[in-house]
Amino acid sequence: MLTSAETARLPEECARASAWLRVMHDRSAALRVPPKIVLLIALGAAICDRLAASAASRALANAAAERLCARLEEDASAPGWRDCDPLALAVAYALAPAETRGERARGALRALGAALPAGGDPVLAGDALCELALCGGAEAVAALCERIDAFGILSAAHDDLRFAGAALTARAFASFRSAAAFELGAKVLRVVASRGLDPMGAAEGVRLLRMQQRVDGSFGDLPPRSPQAGDITFAFHLPRTAASLWVIHDALAPVSLVRAAAAVRAA
Repeated sequence: MLTSAETARLPEECARASAWLRVMHDRSAALRVPPKIVLLIALGAAICDRLAASAASRALANAAAERLCARLEEDASAPGWRDCDPLALAVAYALAPAETRGERARGALRALGAALPAGGDPVLAGDALCELALCGGAEAVAALCERIDAFGILSAAHDDLRFAGAALTARAFASFRSAAAFELGAKVLRVVASRGLDPMGAAEGVRLLRMQQRVDGSFGDLPPRSPQAGDITFAFHLPRTAASLWVIHDALAPVSLVRAAAAVRAA
């Protein structure tokens, strides 16, 4: 579990992240950036506001959400939306103020297949789940985590939940070793944390992510050969910042963002 000192630092960390996201929001406003950039800024801003609400974070979250929904209204059929994580898009949309959501945006989300889980049975822990968690393809593991987050997890044997948590934690940390698999690792760690499957592993994972927050407020160590890569803020630090904030939220909040967004939709 996180210590009281670690929890006490959260408002400052969120303020730094929110300030960096404000810079990204302002920079991207002058550009015709891909939809994924608009989504990640809106999602990160909304999470900062939920974790440590302030006037500045609320203003940014509302402005970013309004921009996201406006883009959905005007060009939801553009190919760039297919590059967005449907679940992240649905969560960001559900967290947006109700007055920013237009009818065309709702239809666009349905067309993009971005519906939140709407019903299902808990996932059964056991040898098959552990094997999938450790050795399965990225898409299959991501889908497994989304099902566990949405519907829960049950065990038939005493140690099955503990083994499932250990297997998922191992997959998360293994994914963090690869730049290309970082977002999968974050998704796996999110469900481990939100469902309490491995409290010690989740706490260590959250500490790892928080240690990677940079002075400017963004998250993510520099990749190899970064001086030769040019400006990597949108391509590298923005997705890592949004993913890291999502993990931190789900590790600390009583209800995960997926389940919170599903409740908003059902209301």
